Amino acid sequence: MLRTARPLVPRSSCHEIEDMSLPAQQQAVCYSLSDEEEQDEEDELSEVEDFASDARKIKERLSTMFEHNDLINNRMAVLTKSHLLPPTREDAHYGEVSESLASFASVPTSASAVSLRGVPLEEGFDIKATLGEGRYGTVSEVVRKGSKEHYAVKVMESGRDSESEFKVLAELKHPNIVGLHEAREHEGLSYLVLDLCKGGTLMDWLTDRFERHFGKEVYQRPSSKQIGKLLWQILDPVRYLHFYCIAHRDIKPQNVLLVTKGVQFPQLKLADFNLATELQGEFLTKCCGTPGFMSPEVVQGRYSELCDVWSIGVTFYQIVTGQRLWRDTDTKENHFNELLEQTPLSLKSTEAWKLQGSGALDLAQSMLSLESQGRPTAAAAMEHDWLQRQMLGSEQACCTIS
Repeated sequence: MLRTARPLVPRSSCHEIEDMSLPAQQQAVCYSLSDEEEQDEEDELSEVEDFASDARKIKERLSTMFEHNDLINNRMAVLTKSHLLPPTREDAHYGEVSESLASFASVPTSASAVSLRGVPLEEGFDIKATLGEGRYGTVSEVVRKGSKEHYAVKVMESGRDSESEFKVLAELKHPNIVGLHEAREHEGLSYLVLDLCKGGTLMDWLTDRFERHFGKEVYQRPSSKQIGKLLWQILDPVRYLHFYCIAHRDIKPQNVLLVTKGVQFPQLKLADFNLATELQGEFLTKCCGTPGFMSPEVVQGRYSELCDVWSIGVTFYQIVTGQRLWRDTDTKENHFNELLEQTPLSLKSTEAWKLQGSGALDLAQSMLSLESQGRPTAAAAMEHDWLQRQMLGSEQACCTIS
């Protein structure tokens, strides 16, 4: 236990007291400490050092907490400034978001609670065809018995992944997020009855834009307005997710669906929420996602929801150029090493970017900056001048061949 400190005069200066006046001698005391007293003084000093060490640790922890709190406050300020704050979940109507972008910015509706039913899928649905298979399950087209209502049903093993996707989709509703209509679980399998999107994936749409000219595959670039509308429809649901403290963590062209096929401006829906997670006020640490679309911070194991903005930036790059940002490597470890070696990125001003007009490359560069360098939120990216021009401006040429 710490004792009250007492003034000490060094032993070496005891002789100086003789030269003092009497009042001064009465005030000055020279302590000749015993071994026991010296040990007490050492114990007190040790306790003080321990206390100081604990105080430094507390200060460091508080500094980290305040740093993250400032990060949240800054993002909320950006959201408020951009006039893109979504309403509360109880608001059940579409309203104006930004006076200039009212016809493009989506405001979420409240979600109807979807409960998990313990009955097999066959009780109520007829399976029509298999639409696709992935690492997390299969997707089939189904029709509700006694009606003409068609849906997509995702079948996967019951577990953490299926539970994560169910929780996210059951709580949220947005026109650019695949909607959950019903959920069932039976004999170890989970069934998620979702919106049926017949246009394939954004990856399919990009692949179809390659045509053969003089024996060479050539990418027919979408117009700037097409690109802007596509990018907007990916950023807007992500903005919505982040507002409700959810990170998707696996955004890529394969996880973006087209509602219909063969239209100039397709409607998109973000899908596959197996890796989605709720934000708890601390940095995320799990290294997950798809190599090629994962941010450097995800690879390093310390990141925020801004990992999704990086993934959208990579997708934006592929839509504009028709090429992957990162070349294929033998192993994901080699890709991760290459990613960390080459970041911060510096994108080249190629012909593909010049054709998009002033600001397109700047937007991509900002989305592909490091979090520590100020990577923008999804809401801030939606306010970028180039993107707003595409959403509000006149149509450009339908396509550009390169």
